[in-house]
Amino acid sequence: MQSLVDSPLETALMEVFHKQQNKIKELRTESKGNRIERLKKLRNWIHANRSHIHEAMYADFKKHPVEVDGIEVFHVLSEIKTAISNLELGLRQKK
Repeated sequence: MQSLVDSPLETALMEVFHKQQNKIKELRTESKGNRIERLKKLRNWIHANRSHIHEAMYADFKKHPVEVDGIEVFHVLSEIKTAISNLELGLRQKK
């Protein structure tokens, strides 16, 4: 069995890992306004792709669309709403 040490797969994974670490540094200094916009884009993407999410969850886990909406999608949308509210509150308090 081939070791992952110095394999093309390890090299590719390490490259992705380093890119993610660099992106984290960038995101930590991102403005609250930009964070809010990214969260809104994610929320809009989820709404626009609900049918694809339903199909994927059924294919992978045999979950019914109602279950996906009630447990998975609602939870994520709720967390996004809370995060946006907290960021907006921080923006208002800063002024």
